Amino acid sequence: MTIGNILRITKAGVPLALLLTLALVLLPLGAEAQQTAPPDSGVSVCNTASPHSQGGDLAVDSADPQAPVRFDAGLRPMGNGNVNAAMHSPALSLCSVPGGGGSANY
Repeated sequence: MTIGNILRITKAGVPLALLLTLALVLLPLGAEAQQTAPPDSGVSVCNTASPHSQGGDLAVDSADPQAPVRFDAGLRPMGNGNVNAAMHSPALSLCSVPGGGGSANY
């Protein structure tokens, strides 16, 4: 391999390496999920598809626009429940204490 070939390979590879390095640094900054808090402190996000979410005292809130997948009562709230995710996922629902714990004003 001659010096000319080494320089040509280096010139072609450096911009690509810089671009990939910038992509690794900047991509995670743009991909952060926005955590939204529940509109009312009595409303949480619960997983209605998993039996592992059972054992609590919450039920699917009447303000939730989707029907629960499997379980609708005896639910536990999820840690860091994201209301936006609950609005787009059939497995996640808004849940509250039965008997008026939540709010239907969205």
